[in-house]
Amino acid sequence: MATEFYHASCQCGAVRYSVRADIDMAVPCICPRCRGHGLRVAYVQSSEFRLITGGDNLTENMDAARTPHHFFCRTCGEASFGRVGEVVSVNVACLGRGDVGAVAQDSSHV
Repeated sequence: MATEFYHASCQCGAVRYSVRADIDMAVPCICPRCRGHGLRVAYVQSSEFRLITGGDNLTENMDAARTPHHFFCRTCGEASFGRVGEVVSVNVACLGRGDVGAVAQDSSHV
């Protein structure tokens, strides 16, 4: 599969973002918490990621210093995405849940 444009959301919809990603390149997350939940992530450049809403609703689990830093929704607790430098790891379970009307399907908005 090729790189595609996705609207994404956590389970409750408080955190929404758009991203251009190739989900065929998704891999299991390496941290113990995510691995236990079967979370798979796709890595993208930060230029391919745009947080739409919910930045103020994100929290970070700091039990152990790790890279990438995972950001969770304060409301539903779902791991939405992670970030390390210019790379973003997106939870593939969130892809396709977002509000298509929230952002025009135009690559200039990603």
